[in-house]
Amino acid sequence: MVEEPQENPLYMDLLHANFLRFGTASAVLPRLYESAAGATDAQLSRGLQSGWRESLHAAWCIGVTKDQTHFGAVRRRLLESSSCFQGQGYCFAMARFENQAAADALSKYLETYLPVGDREYDQIWAIGALAWIDKVMGTHRADPFLDERLWDIQLVGPTRNIVIGCLEPQRGIKLVEDIMSALNEHERANIH
Repeated sequence: MVEEPQENPLYMDLLHANFLRFGTASAVLPRLYESAAGATDAQLSRGLQSGWRESLHAAWCIGVTKDQTHFGAVRRRLLESSSCFQGQGYCFAMARFENQAAADALSKYLETYLPVGDREYDQIWAIGALAWIDKVMGTHRADPFLDERLWDIQLVGPTRNIVIGCLEPQRGIKLVEDIMSALNEHERANIH
């Protein structure tokens, strides 16, 4: 992966897909594609095994190139859900793989981490990625996970749980659609 300048690291733009929120896709996506093109398998593997920043960056590079070489590592790390923010990149990569194995991994993640309860992780990203694969493949694997009761955030107590909010799966679905739209636009504009 291309070394990042300290004053403007790429992971900050990829985190939460900030490049969409701040309208900087036209500046960020060329940097992402350049980084992905310059990354070796060894660098990507190291990135996936590093801290959340490097892992997020590596997963986005893998997703951009649709590099199936790292599918097993991305799947394993997604299901481990061991650190904050990394899952966003893993879900993005799965969405870009657009295949049955990716849908299986995302379904397994959602089966494990829904209902949300007091575990607010990357479920929004996972449902968005699974819905994207459904759209591409003409399937409906995300449908069972759209029950709004699964998305309640709860304060877990010794005698009862109190609902204190909820995640919105439709927000995740729209987010991933918007990301894919931005990538498609970038790719169309840069076909040589």
